[in-house]
Amino acid sequence: MLILRCFRYLRNVLRLSGAIYFSGGRSNKRARYLEVLNVALYLRNRSEWANYHSPFFDCRNYYQANPDVRDAGLEPISHYLEHGWRELRSPSQYFDAAGFSAAHPHINGQRHDLAEVCLRLYGSYAWKVDGEIVPVRNAQMSRKGFSLRERTRLFNVWQKYRHFFDANFYLLEYPDAAITTDEAFVHYMHRGFSEDRNPRRDFDGHRYRKRHGLSRGENPFRHCVDSLRDATAFPANSHDWLALRVDSVEDRNVTTDTLGSYLEENRERPSLCVHLHCFYVDLLHEVIDRIRLITIPFPLVVTVCSEVDAAAAQYLLADIMLHRELHIIVVKNRGRDIAPFLIDASAIWRKSDLVLHLHTKKSPHISWGDSWRRYLFDRTIGGEEILGWAIDYFSNHPSTGLIYPENYCMIRYFTEKEQNHCAIRSVAEKLGLEYDLLSPRAYPAGSMGFYRVSALVGILDSEGLEDLFEQEMGQLDGTAAHAFERLLPEVVRQGGYEATLYAAGP
Repeated sequence: MLILRCFRYLRNVLRLSGAIYFSGGRSNKRARYLEVLNVALYLRNRSEWANYHSPFFDCRNYYQANPDVRDAGLEPISHYLEHGWRELRSPSQYFDAAGFSAAHPHINGQRHDLAEVCLRLYGSYAWKVDGEIVPVRNAQMSRKGFSLRERTRLFNVWQKYRHFFDANFYLLEYPDAAITTDEAFVHYMHRGFSEDRNPRRDFDGHRYRKRHGLSRGENPFRHCVDSLRDATAFPANSHDWLALRVDSVEDRNVTTDTLGSYLEENRERPSLCVHLHCFYVDLLHEVIDRIRLITIPFPLVVTVCSEVDAAAAQYLLADIMLHRELHIIVVKNRGRDIAPFLIDASAIWRKSDLVLHLHTKKSPHISWGDSWRRYLFDRTIGGEEILGWAIDYFSNHPSTGLIYPENYCMIRYFTEKEQNHCAIRSVAEKLGLEYDLLSPRAYPAGSMGFYRVSALVGILDSEGLEDLFEQEMGQLDGTAAHAFERLLPEVVRQGGYEATLYAAGP
C-alpha cells in the first residue's frame, strides 16, 4: 500500500513538473531538478493548493467552478491533468472549455487537452473576441502537445512579457479587472488586450494595433515585445498626460488676490467658463479634488436635476468656489448632459470666450465606466497646466472651435462601429446639419471637451434645439443626445471652425 502511494505521489510530481500549468522555465537540468523539487513541496503543502496560480491555471477558480473537487480534497492541477480536461472543465476563468469544444468540433476533447490546444492555436485563452472566433495562423499544429523545449520557451517568453508589463498601472487604471499584480498580468494577456486596455502608461495598444494592421484578436503588446531587439528598452508610443497633474491634493489657497493677479497678468487670454452637469452628485468630489489644484479663474455653472441635488452641490462647492463665480441650476432630466449644456446653462457660459463641458459620467452598464470618467477628467480639468495649455491653444489657433481628449482606449473600437444611424439622420435633418453616414468622423465619446463659444452660437440659436431632446428613461443608446454627441464636431465645422483631438502621445 505504501509503495502504491509513493508511486502515485512520484507520478503526480513528474506529471505536474512537465505540464504547462505549473509555472516555471526549465532551461537546463539544474532548473529542471529545482522544478521537480518545487512541485514535490507544493503537493505536500495542502494549504497552498487553493492559492496557487500560473499564467495558465488558477487553482482558486478551479475549486470555485468545481466544488466536487474541492470537497473531495483533491489537488486541482493533478485532477485536471488526470480527469478534468476530458470532462471539459476549465483551468482558468478566461477559458471556456465547453464553448471552445463547440466552436472546434474537429478537435476531439477526449483525446486532446483543449486548453493546451487553445494556447497553441491562439497564443492565449482569447480564442473568441467580440463574439467572433479569432483567425488561426497555424492550424496544422493544433493537435500536437507542447514538448519540453516548447514549454520552456513558452514560459520564458511570458516572463519577458511580464517584465515589460506595468501591473501597478493596470490595477490603478482598471480596478475592475484584477486585485493582485499577478492577476493583472494574466487578465491582460488573456482578455484585457482584446478590450483595448493598455498594459503600461506609455503604450497605446489601440494605436499600435491600427498602425501595424493587427486584428482585435491579436495582442499588440505581445507583438511589440516579440519584435524587440534590445530586451532592456521598451519602445513607448504614448506620453503620460498625467505627468501634467500636480501630485499634491492640497488646496492651493485660492484668494481674491491670486485671482486678481492672474487676471492682470493674462488680460489678453480668452476667458473660460466651466459647465458641469451633475446628475450623480456622489461623484462631485472627483471634480472638486481637481478644482482645488487650479488657480486659473473661471465661473462654474452646475446643472442638477433636483432641488435636493442643488442643495448638496451648493454645500460641497462652497469652500472651493468662495472666490469664484458659481451658478447652480435645476433642470429637467432630459437629453442626458447635452440638453443641460446647450439649453439650460448656455445663457451663462456664452458670455465667455471658451467653455469646458464636463459631466459626472457613470456608465453603470459597463465595468470600466469609472476608469473612462476619470480619464476624461484627468485630461480636461486634471490640472492647471492642462487648462492653461487649452486656453493658449485656442489663442494661437483662431480657426479651432473644439479640442477634446483622444477617446478612452476601451471606447474607441465602439466609436468605429456606429449603431445610431437613424437617430443621427433625424437630428441632423431637424437642425439643418450635413452629415455623411457612409463616412462618419471622429467625435468626443462622452462629449467632454473645450469649445469656443462662437463656434456654438449657430446651434444655440437654432429653432429646433429646444424640442429636440427626450426625457431620460435609462436609455443606453439611440437618443437625440447620443446622436448629437456624434454631431458635435460637425456643429463646430458648420460654424466655420475646426474640431481637433489631442492625443496622449505623438
